[in-house]
Amino acid sequence: MLEPGTYRASVINYTISNNTKGNPQVEVLFGLTAGEGTEATHHQMRWWGHLSEKALPYTLKNLLTLGYVGKSNEDFAKLADGVESGMIDLATEVDLVLENETNDSGKTFLKVKWINALGGGFKFGM
Repeated sequence: MLEPGTYRASVINYTISNNTKGNPQVEVLFGLTAGEGTEATHHQMRWWGHLSEKALPYTLKNLLTLGYVGKSNEDFAKLADGVESGMIDLATEVDLVLENETNDSGKTFLKVKWINALGGGFKFGM
C-alpha cells in the first residue's frame, strides 16, 4: 500500500470525463513505483484536473508539466481520445506528491496533491 510522499511517475493514459456533477474534467492515470529492487511495488494513481474558470489555469500548468503538446482548443479536445491522440508525451516523468485527504463521510484516502517537474521546486495545486 502506498503511503503519503513523493513518487516518480509517468502518464499511462488520459481522457476527458465528467465528474459526479456532470462537469468536464481531465482525467490522468499515472504509473509509479514505490521502493527499490526486489522490494519495489508498482501502483497506479488518478488525478482529475477540473476545467472550471477558477481551476483551469492550474489544470493547464499541470498538463504542461506532464508534456502536453497541444496548441489549440481543438488539440485540447483531443485529450478525450487518450494516448492515441499523442497530446501528452508519455516519456515525461514527474514527481507526484501524494497526501491523505478525508472526505465529508470521514473516509481517508490518498490523493495527488501536486504534480512537479522532476527536481523542480514549483508546485502546481490541484
